[in-house]
Amino acid sequence: MQPTPQVRYVLLTAGREPLELDFASYRDPYPDVFLGYYVECFRELEAGGQMDGLTVYIVWNYQIIPDLPSYGENVVVLILQDEYGSIPWYINRVACVFKAYGFLPQVDPRACLQHPAVLLKATRDGANWLYHMAVYLRRSGFRPLPRNRETVPLGYARQIALPIAEYQTRRYFISFVGSIEQTHHKTWSLRRAIGTPKAIARSQMSRSLRRIAASGMNDIFYGQTGTFMESILSSGAEYSKIVANTKICLAPRGSSSETYRFFEALRQGCVVICDRLPPHWFYRGCPAIQIDDWRNLESIARDLRRDEGRQLDLHRRSLEWWENVCAGAAVARRMGACLAASREIAHSPPEPSAAEALRRLAP
Repeated sequence: MQPTPQVRYVLLTAGREPLELDFASYRDPYPDVFLGYYVECFRELEAGGQMDGLTVYIVWNYQIIPDLPSYGENVVVLILQDEYGSIPWYINRVACVFKAYGFLPQVDPRACLQHPAVLLKATRDGANWLYHMAVYLRRSGFRPLPRNRETVPLGYARQIALPIAEYQTRRYFISFVGSIEQTHHKTWSLRRAIGTPKAIARSQMSRSLRRIAASGMNDIFYGQTGTFMESILSSGAEYSKIVANTKICLAPRGSSSETYRFFEALRQGCVVICDRLPPHWFYRGCPAIQIDDWRNLESIARDLRRDEGRQLDLHRRSLEWWENVCAGAAVARRMGACLAASREIAHSPPEPSAAEALRRLAP
């Protein structure tokens, strides 16, 4: 009897050697790496027998790690931390690519018109995407993009699993824990001069939250950390307890419009207030309250305070959305469908490149 081919998971991070991971007894290998959510997804795929014989490379930022140790029909790639939406040049040389943040830059025309910092970031992201698309086209012989790709949710970072608290008994009406700025900028830098999308959105949110607290709402939790990395490197236990004890969780944008906090709040059944979300499949129809300007937070909070029925409905829908769309088993089904489709494509005749098509048309 032939043994079942085993799946291999290999983590690729900057400045470190490739590290093979054991998902059967997984613990994050480094303080700045958090893979628990994706371990859950891949375990579901393994249980369904869809990972046998595959090598999975987990790329911690494609901008820094553009190459893989190997390629082929048995290679699957999970790309994390790449907020540019880049197209990996090797997408037609592997079985399937799963990618957080997607394969297109996130551009919200309304937000671009509101502040030059947002427009500047959108321009930079667009230029980066065009560069990587050009690299792909050149290295693939100008073939169209293959369909062996799927965008996956960010999921949770350091959040620990806690029981779902009864909504009416939760201590905090509104909470936010996190950083205002992504990192510390030099005094003479352009980002410090005009601001960043993250700092603008979160500063507006912070001022609104202070005004709400000053108006008499004393069941608000506001905890500020220095930078994103300080938030990530801190223990997730206290943060998780606060989210689990919160009715309305604020999830303002970071450097990207997508945040871990959005999914962590859904996981605990919080009512989520966030920036406009990109059109990924797991956001379409979600129960979050999306806003264009955090200065409107006060009126939204007052309306929710008066309408407990709406709060309870959004609480219920948040839990359902997490379970049916964003939880590991639900995302694994989507990933499994992508893997199955890529295997069918791999055994079908290859599409001609643009150059080959032109040669066939020539007299």
